[in-house]
Amino acid sequence: MKKTVKLSEIAEHIEMASDGTDTFYNELTGEFYWYSDFGDRDERDLDEEEGWLHLPSQREANEYSMMSDFADTVRNSRKREQLEIALSGKGAFRRFKDAVLREGIEEAWYAFRDRRYLEFAREWCDYKNLPYDPAELPDEELNESIFTENIATATTTVTESITSDRQHELREALRSINSTIGKCEKVLLKFAEGTSQHTLTKRRLDAFYIAVSLIEKELMEES
Repeated sequence: MKKTVKLSEIAEHIEMASDGTDTFYNELTGEFYWYSDFGDRDERDLDEEEGWLHLPSQREANEYSMMSDFADTVRNSRKREQLEIALSGKGAFRRFKDAVLREGIEEAWYAFRDRRYLEFAREWCDYKNLPYDPAELPDEELNESIFTENIATATTTVTESITSDRQHELREALRSINSTIGKCEKVLLKFAEGTSQHTLTKRRLDAFYIAVSLIEKELMEES
């Protein structure tokens, strides 16, 4: 009988699984097994033992995509621009972490990242048919609050953008939101309908579509 897994433990082990390391989980005993190419490697052949599953790596979780998606959620245009600059070119991970610390948004970033790792762990467990405690997942009330926050963010973007250089700020807001829409539409294709990630991404897209409509209407009235 398969053990009920803790999603937080799965997420933690995935986050720690960098290049040169491998982590396995035993679905029958709940045991984790880890080894590294850089140390004394155990010759234990897990493929011949029952119940062992190879966990995804940090690379498969795609933390760079998490950073990019987080940058898109930052409403302050100056801070968002600093994160986008940090993500360009080699050394993006180090620059991004320095940027979130410098801009005072590290708590928001780590909360965002932890949630994404938890969602990734859930998707993996679903794929492997592993039972887990749904209490670790954001409930529908939280999902609704995220959707509401996206609507509020989009509306605030429109409101804030008309306080200075109206046309320029509106067009910049439209560019940023359209960029986010493109990313979300690509991600949506990877999720099966009915999963929480598909539903949440769809709601985010709905929020951004509304924002685009509001901005385009504002631009037409200004022209």
